[in-house]
Amino acid sequence: MKFNYKSGLLAGLCLYGSLASQGRDLYVREKNGKETVYAIATLNSIQFKKGEMELHTGANTVTRYALEELRHLSFTSLPAASIQESTAPQKIWATLYPNPVATCLQLQYNTAVTESLQFEIWTIDGKKMMSWVLSPSQQPHTIDITPLPPGIYIGRLQSGAQNQTLKFVKQ
Repeated sequence: MKFNYKSGLLAGLCLYGSLASQGRDLYVREKNGKETVYAIATLNSIQFKKGEMELHTGANTVTRYALEELRHLSFTSLPAASIQESTAPQKIWATLYPNPVATCLQLQYNTAVTESLQFEIWTIDGKKMMSWVLSPSQQPHTIDITPLPPGIYIGRLQSGAQNQTLKFVKQ
């Protein structure tokens, strides 16, 4: 697998090597709500050029996405034999804002979540800093991060077996 970076956007995809060895997937969510999951093992390359992301799979198949039409890219551990598509939201997704933040984050997530959620804040090196249990009926949630020192953090939102991670910067 090779990567051609023509854009600084989505530089986190450099995790590919370790994720492929773990059998992980690439999760793509478009702004129109369409979700697609690609098994990392089926991808020959991911290329960024001229405002597009190209996913090259076996048999010279290329799938193109306009970067401006993408809402979310992440690596997940969902079971996928090759490519799965769904037009209905099935997974948890969330947004943290503002980013960067000085005192309080706002957390908003899809309304399909009906059970309680757990939100945790972790340092980049894996130290759990804070944790909350949230009610799905109250949105957006205000998260006071004043006690955190400045730095880069990972927010992890979990509801049942579903979870999402979000990176943010504390000023």
